[in-house]
Amino acid sequence: MASRPLGRGAGGIRGLILVDPTFLSPERQREVRDSDVAEQHRRALGLQKSDLVAQARARHPRRSLEIIELQAEARLRTSKGAFDVLTPPNPEYRAVVSAIDVPSLLVIGDSSPVVTLEMATELRSLNPRVRIEQVQGAGHGLPFEQPERLGEVVLSFLRELA
Repeated sequence: MASRPLGRGAGGIRGLILVDPTFLSPERQREVRDSDVAEQHRRALGLQKSDLVAQARARHPRRSLEIIELQAEARLRTSKGAFDVLTPPNPEYRAVVSAIDVPSLLVIGDSSPVVTLEMATELRSLNPRVRIEQVQGAGHGLPFEQPERLGEVVLSFLRELA
């Protein structure tokens, strides 16, 4: 699949912000698809909201109760079909990032298991228009764990584009 450059010709885009995107290799996509993640979700749909909230508070102690409750409600409204997105083939993220033709900000958490600093550095080597910002005290749930810091980083990048 050929990637078309994502740039000014694509609707006047002046910049792009990627917040700990789920960039998975084809191998990792298959691992996640073949894991029990869909079964875990199916079981979660049978739980009460209070049970989901208690589990999430234990896993994510830095997240606010309000965010955890909203996520629990959202999870209870999703379908098992949501996991179809994990069915390969998905676009090769390296090709996608290489094709970006506008200033781009890649924001990652310092403890994200999805986009590590090593992976982000590799992506920057593929496309010098990509700038990396690593937020301390955040994992893959960066917007929920460090919303104020994420806001500062995004605002700074947007000011540079103005």
